[in-house]
Amino acid sequence: MKDSIQTSLPPSWSTGAVIYQVNTRQFTPEGTFKAFAKHLPRLQKLGVKILWFMPIHPIGQVDRKGKLGSYYAISDYYGINPEFGSKTDFKKLVQQIHKLGMKVMLDLVVNHTAWDSNMLSTHPEWYKHNKKGDILPGHPEWTDTAKLDYDQPELRRYITDMMKYWINEFDIDGYRCDVAHFVPDFFWREAIAEIQKIKPVLMLAESDLPWLHRCGFHMTYSTKLYWLFNAIAKGKRPVSAIVPMLKREKAEYPAGSMRMRFTSNHDENSWVDPAVTRLGTKAAKAFAVLCFTLHGTPLIYNGQEVGSKRKLKFFDKDEIPWQESPFTEFYQKLVQLYGETPALHAGEISYKSHGPILLFTRKFQQETALIAINLSPEKQKLSINTRGIKGEYTEVFSNKPFSIEGKTLEIELKPWAYITLIKG
Repeated sequence: MKDSIQTSLPPSWSTGAVIYQVNTRQFTPEGTFKAFAKHLPRLQKLGVKILWFMPIHPIGQVDRKGKLGSYYAISDYYGINPEFGSKTDFKKLVQQIHKLGMKVMLDLVVNHTAWDSNMLSTHPEWYKHNKKGDILPGHPEWTDTAKLDYDQPELRRYITDMMKYWINEFDIDGYRCDVAHFVPDFFWREAIAEIQKIKPVLMLAESDLPWLHRCGFHMTYSTKLYWLFNAIAKGKRPVSAIVPMLKREKAEYPAGSMRMRFTSNHDENSWVDPAVTRLGTKAAKAFAVLCFTLHGTPLIYNGQEVGSKRKLKFFDKDEIPWQESPFTEFYQKLVQLYGETPALHAGEISYKSHGPILLFTRKFQQETALIAINLSPEKQKLSINTRGIKGEYTEVFSNKPFSIEGKTLEIELKPWAYITLIKG
C-alpha cells in the first residue's frame, strides 16, 4: 500500500546530479587523497556532481581480513585512515571539490565498529551482547566487526555528534549510510533531523526498504531493479518484468522518494563481477542508458567510465586500470543528457514493453524524451503509434535530427542497441 507521507525534500543541488563512487585505496597507485585530487579535472569533465567516498577512517587490526582490512571495520570515527593521508589532506580535498562545483558524500558505517575500536574499550555497554555476555558481530559473516546497541542513549548522542563533526569541520554535503536498515528508525529520525539544522545534507540509505524515507532519508538503493537487470541479461527474466516492478515501486514508496539506479558498486564489483563482465559490454551500455533515463539518480562506480573489467580486491591493494576507452565519451553523453534534461528529473513517465524492447516517454512542460532500448542479443523491430509524440527531435548519441511524423514510427534496433530522442 502506498505510503501517504511525503519524503523530506532533498538539497536543491541534488536535482540532475550524478553520483560517482570513489574507492580511494584502489583509485591510484598511491591510494591517497593527494593522488586522487589529480583526477578531479577529469571527473569535472565527466560531469558528475556528487563524489561518494568509501569509508575514510582508520581500519581495525583485530580479526582483520586480508592485509589491509575492510573499510567497513572502523576503529575511530573521528580519525582518518593514515594510508589515505591526514585530516588536512582531506579538508583540502573537500575544498578543491567544492571549487569545481561538486559535492562530497561520506560513507557512514554505524551498525558496527572494528573489535579494537576506541569505543569498545571505553564503552563496552554500547555494544550488543548475547545471553552469555559476549559481544555480537555486526553480521554473522562480518567477523571483523562488533555490533552497536542503539538502545543506549549515550551511543546515539555520540554517533549524532560525530555526524555533525564531519559536516561542521570538513563541510561535507551528504552521507551514504551502510546497511541503514540494520540501525533502528528512532535513531535515524533524531540524528537526521539534527544534522539538517546545520545545512541541507543529502542522505542515501544502503537499503531498498521504503520505511527509511520516513526517517529522513532522501534516497535508497534500487536493488531489486539491479538484480532484474542481471537476470534479463542472462535471459532468465523477460523485459516485461521491468514495468510492473517500477509501478510497484511508485505505489510503495513515499511521494518524492529518490531511488539510486546502478549497474555496479563496490560490493557488486568485488563479490560478483564488473558490469561489463557480468552483463556483457553491449548490454552494460544498454542498462546504463536505462539507469540514466528512468526516474532516479544514476551511480557510476569508479572504473566504469573506462569500461574496466577489473574485479577489485576488497581487503588488499588492487588498482583500477585507467585507460583510453569509448566508455568515457559514452558516460559523458549520459551525464550531460541527465543533467540537461528536466524531463528526466520531473517528467511524467509512460512505458510499455514490446517483447525485448522497453519503450518509454518522459514529458515535462514542453520537453519530451523518448527512449527505446533493445534488451536482447537479437535484432528487433518495433512499430509505434505516433499519436502524442510527433515532432522534431535530436538523437542524443549521434546528435542528429530525428523527425517523427505520420501515423506510425518504424524502429529497428541491433542487439542491445538504444535510441534516445529529446524534443523541446
